[in-house]
Parts: sequence; structure tokens; C-alpha cells
Amino acid sequence: MDGAILELAKTDVREAMRKELQMNQLFVENSVVYRNTPRLFKIQVFTAMARNEVLRHFLNLETSLQTPNSLKPDLPMSEAYHHLMYKIGATRYAQHVKVEAEHQLFLDYTHADYKRKRHFLDEVLPEQPKLSKIWGAFLNGLGVVFSIVYDYRGIPLLVGFGLKGGILYQEMSLLLR
Repeated sequence: MDGAILELAKTDVREAMRKELQMNQLFVENSVVYRNTPRLFKIQVFTAMARNEVLRHFLNLETSLQTPNSLKPDLPMSEAYHHLMYKIGATRYAQHVKVEAEHQLFLDYTHADYKRKRHFLDEVLPEQPKLSKIWGAFLNGLGVVFSIVYDYRGIPLLVGFGLKGGILYQEMSLLLR
């Protein structure tokens, strides 16, 4: 996905998908792939074909069914993809490229909210509650402290502080009796 399509996807995801579909279709039609074509070029062609399959499937759905999760179904290979795959003798990595391209397409057009639920790029993410933000910041800070202590071999130091704190607590409780 290029930068112009990404910028368009931030305002209108479906229009960006249509533009990418057209660009990928032109790329596939103008590409000549043989057995001795460099592998990177073959991967680009397979990626464009796989992304087009998913985009066509998604855009042909009803508007009510066009959700982020409908972007990532495992579609069967199209006849053209299958034919090209066997024509150039690239079965294993072509299947891997198809799976990777479908997954990357899902990530390109969606983003996650604080609950890790996926939304389209043109949708506004829900706001995280303030208490959840505070609790998350506290846990992140605690994790950083423990990480620093562990990295600097401060475990004996941490145990020593714990023992010293326990001894001080006992002495204070004896004094207050």
C-alpha cells in the first residue's frame, strides 16, 4: 500500500480499496512472469493477486457485512492464482505469500483500540476510561522498575530492601505497643 492510498484510507476506506484494486490489477496485467523471473518480482505479483482477491470479495459484500473481520477470511485460491503458481513452479512460497498478503491487507486497513478490537482506519477509536489509563500507567511503571532492577542484577538488593522494610516494620510495631 502506498502513501496516497493510506491517506485516502484515513478518510474513506472503501474508496482506497477500490483504488488499490485498480492499481494491483494494472500491475498484474502488465507483469510478465516466467520460471526464470527473479523471485522478488514473482512475490510482488503474487501479493498483488492475493490482495485483489480479498478486496474483490470484501467490496462485493453487502454494506452491513463489511466489517473489519470480514477482511480476513481465508479465501480459496482463484483460478488465475493457481494457474500462475503451477505455470512457474512456485507452489510452496506462493501459498505462503498469499497468507501473508491477506494478513497484511487486514493490518493495513484497520487499527486497534485499547481493547485490541479492530476498526477501519476511517473510524474514530473509542476513548479509553481514565481509571484504566491510570491503572495501565501504574503497571507499566512497576514493570519498568522491575526490569531495571533485574537488568542491573538488583535482585539481592531488592530482597535486602524487603528484609530491611520488614525489620523496620517489626521495630515500629514494638515501639508503638
